[in-house]
Amino acid sequence: MDTSNLPKIQDEERESEFGYVHGVSGPVVTATAMAGAAMYELVRVGHSELVGEIIRLEGDMATIQVYEETSGVSVGDPVLRTGKPLSVELGPGIMGSIFDGIQRPLKDINDLTQSIYIPRGVNIGALNRDLKWEFNPGQSLRVGSHVTGGDIYGMVFENSLIKHKLMLPPRNRGTVTYLAPPGNYDISASLAETDKITLEVAKLIKDDFLQQNGYTPYDRFCPFYKTVGILSNMISFYDMARHAVESTSQSDNKITWAMIKEHMGEMLYKISSMKFKDPVKDGEVKIKAEFAQLLEDMQNAFRTLEE
Repeated sequence: MDTSNLPKIQDEERESEFGYVHGVSGPVVTATAMAGAAMYELVRVGHSELVGEIIRLEGDMATIQVYEETSGVSVGDPVLRTGKPLSVELGPGIMGSIFDGIQRPLKDINDLTQSIYIPRGVNIGALNRDLKWEFNPGQSLRVGSHVTGGDIYGMVFENSLIKHKLMLPPRNRGTVTYLAPPGNYDISASLAETDKITLEVAKLIKDDFLQQNGYTPYDRFCPFYKTVGILSNMISFYDMARHAVESTSQSDNKITWAMIKEHMGEMLYKISSMKFKDPVKDGEVKIKAEFAQLLEDMQNAFRTLEE
């Protein structure tokens, strides 16, 4: 897993994302104020930001398996929820590297620290971002070609034994709108700005719109007007973000997705918080008014950004 991309305690301002250490027993830590956390969610424990995984939930208490030495962790230390499961980063270079159990690259850590020991809380990318790899697109693909899950759209040469086949994930399909020419690329090669917006809004819809359930009070009775309001504001944000990027792409003051994300962090937080509106407590009139106000705030924010 690429732990370098996980949220960091010093960067997180929302108190709702923090729990606090309640007890420590070897590699097992219990934490309070963890309401809203999920089973097997990855967390950062203590001021050293040790990597851990939630293995039990009971009320607002969470039991955490920490994958690093817990000496020095004390009661009251912060526990940061990341909202992500334990996962593995895939890409060129993975077959030629040596990792520990949570995909930290041992050779890169040794080069960085000049030590055989792994420092606690070390943050380093699982795969090398500087190396370039030879990419060859699929010969049968063109812009406009239709692709579906399992289709091979390119090859990456890693070494004499390994040639990576780049495949579309299962259950995915679509039409090719851009295909990079043959050449050498690193794994951080950037997407087009509009593609970044598409991916981020798709993630927003997946994580906040499609995660509604029948257990939380604000989701148990989700009326149609709330569902429509949430999706409408998310799509409106997408349309306005694309317009801002496309309309300034040829000017000196280009607007990028990074700029939008930086200037509209609070707006994105409000969009992701729409699901917490409780139809029973707040009522239809109030919720509709708040959604309409959020749309107006978005329009004003984008207008200010473009000026």
